Amino acid sequence: RDRRTWGNTQSKGNEVFFFFKQKTAYEMLRSLVGSEMCIRDRFQTYPKLKKAALFYIGSQSTEEEVQTFTEAFDRLDSNEDGMLTIDELKTGFNDIQNKTDEEVRAVINSIDIDQSGYINYTEFLAAVMDKDIYTNPKHLKNAFEMFDRQHDGKITIAELKLVLGAEGAYKDADENFWKKIISEADYNQNGYIDYDEFVKMMSDVSLTNQK
Repeated sequence: RDRRTWGNTQSKGNEVFFFFKQKTAYEMLRSLVGSEMCIRDRFQTYPKLKKAALFYIGSQSTEEEVQTFTEAFDRLDSNEDGMLTIDELKTGFNDIQNKTDEEVRAVINSIDIDQSGYINYTEFLAAVMDKDIYTNPKHLKNAFEMFDRQHDGKITIAELKLVLGAEGAYKDADENFWKKIISEADYNQNGYIDYDEFVKMMSDVSLTNQK
């Protein structure tokens, strides 16, 4: 039961390892990402473009690549509505049961790319996906080409607006907002992001989004 989405695209299908059937969601996720704070701290510091690219890669990954994460999501999604809420996260993660709703909300907000108020399946994948998956050359090339609408080897502000600003959370963003996204990966400061810069941004786990 795969709920991955990108735009209006949806795919279906789900495979589960027998090993993970005998584990709780909490145990699985601690083995995959350490803890809920690990998810938050790692993902929250990523540049917005990297988050969007991870979201896209998650939506395009194979069932085999994400099957363990799918099982973890299903364990947390107790009512099977495709959304992770505050209550479901508190139930799934033993070490945050005593945290306030506001603290758990901060975890959700750090992963909630479309600012819907909950974590959907693709957002979950984007946050917990293994680096070996999202730095796969095929995934990197496809993600770059998704942003590079002119197919000229660079991502510009105009292209970011087309991909990210057509609707949703960023549709009313001003020009400075888009310049900031470009600057986060524009290492040679020429006003756009080329493929090498994109790969560097995606591969650098220490790269932070300086506010």
